[in-house]
Amino acid sequence: MKHLFGHGEARGSENFCVLNLRAFLFHSVLYLRDGVYRRLRERSGRRDTFYNALRYTFSGFLHENWS
Repeated sequence: MKHLFGHGEARGSENFCVLNLRAFLFHSVLYLRDGVYRRLRERSGRRDTFYNALRYTFSGFLHENWS
């Protein structure tokens, strides 16, 4: 790995692990506390399917045209 985003070689993997755990915790809390999020997740099945659909939806708002 060439670039460690300024965290140095000794702490790079630890920082990425902490970020991954924080993301897991955030999504777990959303699933437990937000009924709309829970229904969307259950309807979409796998997480990557859900996030790809979410990404596609937001890209329509961000880009009026593709030229």
